[in-house]
Amino acid sequence: MPVPSAAPDPLRIASALSPVLFALGDPDLLVEVLNANPAGVVLVEASHDLTVVYCNDAFQRWAPVRRRPAVGRPLLDLFAWSDRSAVRAAYREVITTGGPLRWRAVPYHRPAVGSADPALAHWDASHFPVHGPAGRVTHVLSFTVDVTTHAAARARMRDAQQRVLAALESLVAGHPAATVLVVSHVTPMKILLQHALLAPPMAMRRMLLDVACLCEIDWYAGGVGLVRSLNDTAHLSPAGMG
Repeated sequence: MPVPSAAPDPLRIASALSPVLFALGDPDLLVEVLNANPAGVVLVEASHDLTVVYCNDAFQRWAPVRRRPAVGRPLLDLFAWSDRSAVRAAYREVITTGGPLRWRAVPYHRPAVGSADPALAHWDASHFPVHGPAGRVTHVLSFTVDVTTHAAARARMRDAQQRVLAALESLVAGHPAATVLVVSHVTPMKILLQHALLAPPMAMRRMLLDVACLCEIDWYAGGVGLVRSLNDTAHLSPAGMG
């Protein structure tokens, strides 16, 4: 059954999702599941206008330009002008190649509360081609999640890493062959340990540092670090204090 370019009530008409759902035997049930999904779900025609034929409530609420209803509109109408070329290019790539495309923390613009200027946000998106009987891509099914908060946290962490490693370079250059005691919060200590161990950023979440612990790192020429101890709290025991 062909997918209509518009549906009067896409949240109730399962045929709007026929390219994806009919093979599953119970399209009405899956429509309910998609409607309840916290991630945005949108089905778009593989046409010049990229017309929206289905979207769930989460996508309708997330859409940067909140024009209602979204169904029946060109997808690009739901995005700011500055983002439309990138969105079109992504969908064209899926339609042309017939393969999926995944975006991670891609910037986009959305209206800002109390300001005429749009706010910069970030989203993850996974786009999947839907093939018709002839093997041609007829639609693109996308799942979207706003990751603005996570992207901002990663940006703050990158900024912290730059500042900590710049301070490390200054300390090593200014105190060659010396023992330097640095008093710090937990995050800078973890950044130094991660850097010395050549560990990935996620390793910082696997480090437990107690209050007032000691970590000892030897630094050599070329920025090579050797971790001698991590989370040493022996000095806090009664024997250590005595």
